[in-house]
Amino acid sequence: MPLSPFRVLLLLTLALGAACSPGALGTLEKDGFYSSSYPYRIRNAGEPRKFVSEEWLVDNFSPRGKPKGGPRYTYKPSFDFEGTGQERTVEPMYRYELSLTNARTNAVMFVNDVLLTREDKAKDLVVMLRNYADSLAGGRLFVAEVAPGLRGAVQRRLATRLRAVRACEVSGFAAVTGLIEVADLDQRELDPAHPGYGVQVVLIQSNYKRAILSNAKWTFPILLVAGYGNDLEVFASQHDAFGAFLAALELGEGSGRLKGAPNPVSQNCVVAADAREFAGPDMSPTLPADAVDAAPAQDGLSPTLPVDAPPPPPPAPAPAPAPAPALAR
Repeated sequence: MPLSPFRVLLLLTLALGAACSPGALGTLEKDGFYSSSYPYRIRNAGEPRKFVSEEWLVDNFSPRGKPKGGPRYTYKPSFDFEGTGQERTVEPMYRYELSLTNARTNAVMFVNDVLLTREDKAKDLVVMLRNYADSLAGGRLFVAEVAPGLRGAVQRRLATRLRAVRACEVSGFAAVTGLIEVADLDQRELDPAHPGYGVQVVLIQSNYKRAILSNAKWTFPILLVAGYGNDLEVFASQHDAFGAFLAALELGEGSGRLKGAPNPVSQNCVVAADAREFAGPDMSPTLPADAVDAAPAQDGLSPTLPVDAPPPPPPAPAPAPAPAPALAR
């Protein structure tokens, strides 16, 4: 069972802890998506539901332009507001500001917001990116529909590797970007050539803030996150779309919905060289401590990850030396 666009989006947002409160999500308008909580927009391609190109489909809004609900798109987070170790569950929140899926492939693109707690708000962006990549790894439980109406829980073991980390900026805001390979160890055990999934994520250090529970006392700084994920085999072929998506992200100043003109559009976080990072011969996800070493790469794909491989047979004994010839008398 491959990592579907929904599973990838859910995995990414679970790792980031994204949170947008219902009733405050943005709107799809004639010239783009407008956030209701922060002063930014994402320009569309001439139609309210058309971003980048026609093959990218709006995922988290209904055909009538209403935000989708249910556990796939919302969840109930909890926060330690007073720093006492006691967490309080707050109202349901949306997982994404805007999410897109691709009509032809398993690719996804998204923008969401992350509420930074007192433990995270002072962390460097690079540290948060590394923590994010590490949090994607490990055992994950997914719900699988084996047949119509028949569902079951499926445990997946994932491993990750972070590479190509660098500082960049989006519309004048400091950012950091990195590429992550996500390997499904169970798939690799069955099919050693299984290529896995690639992710590029951009963490944007905004100056936006968000109040929770309609109480301005509990105000969180916001980290904006943009991301692109796809099967490694086709990651490079659709990577340009992520550059166009990020270039359409126009950030403004202040608070609340965008008022007036945003900052000049600029981004150097997504460049063509990024896609080539997944084409190197040394792509090997970080393995769990009890896993064996990775085997060499095959046919330009990521190295295989043998699991519990049997030990090699002992070497055959050397043949006995032949007797020396008799000397002539």
